[in-house]
Amino acid sequence: MAGKRYYDLLGLPENSTDQEVKKRFRILAKQYHPDVNPDADATQVFATLLDAYERILTKNFSERRTSASTSPHNNNREDEQRDFHRRAWERYQQMEQEKKEALDAFYVSFLKGPKMRIKKVLAIVSLLIFSALVADEFLPFRVEEDTIQGFDTTRYQVTGGDFAYYYTTAKGLGVYAKNLYPYELPSSNKIRVYQTYLCRSTSHIEFKSRGGMYRADAAFTFFSLRIVLYVLCLFCIFMPFYRKANTFLVLGTWFAFFMGGIWIILFLLMHFRIISLLTLGTWP
Repeated sequence: MAGKRYYDLLGLPENSTDQEVKKRFRILAKQYHPDVNPDADATQVFATLLDAYERILTKNFSERRTSASTSPHNNNREDEQRDFHRRAWERYQQMEQEKKEALDAFYVSFLKGPKMRIKKVLAIVSLLIFSALVADEFLPFRVEEDTIQGFDTTRYQVTGGDFAYYYTTAKGLGVYAKNLYPYELPSSNKIRVYQTYLCRSTSHIEFKSRGGMYRADAAFTFFSLRIVLYVLCLFCIFMPFYRKANTFLVLGTWFAFFMGGIWIILFLLMHFRIISLLTLGTWP
């Protein structure tokens, strides 16, 4: 390929895109431009790099000599060199300005438009869920009579050295009861299920045993993970108010969309929880 040596000067393969060429030239310009590099050879190196850069972008690989080298007078040659470097620096500054404008436009897309609207919706929903979670800390539990219909013999490990077995009830409820062996259940399999008032999240089950009332806390429920929900809700509420254009804005927005959004959707859809919240716990 006719322009191979110009790509070699920039340290790029011949199939590089214009964007890759521009990116590479920016890096080299910061090293060799005479205004930032005091070395005696920097001027000539930068002139060579700029020539290669412009040839690649214009796809003009014909052999030609620069006007500075063909000038018959030294004064004219110096004037043309200064003009050459002035134009080169202006072009470099234009490239940097375009890069800045593109970066600013990227950040603005997280502060306006569809992304901001989604963040506002997530914030409103998160605020409602957060309020319901806080209210459930003070409201009484809902208590329902139920019957154990079956259980999974698999023993699941829970944090803190606890274990849990999975039980299903006659009303279609599934409960991971902590530290409760199946043989400890009463012969009638009658239990009481305790759920939070608004969010309908199972806290624990109780049943009568020979030693009195036995309580088994529920594992792997939103009630046991409510601290995580508090944090996610607060984060989603906070994100629309964060307007500083930096990496945290980008990463925080995507975290709110995917992590916060997924948790919120699961929380609202499981066990008709969204209906319970909309009806303030009166249904189902």
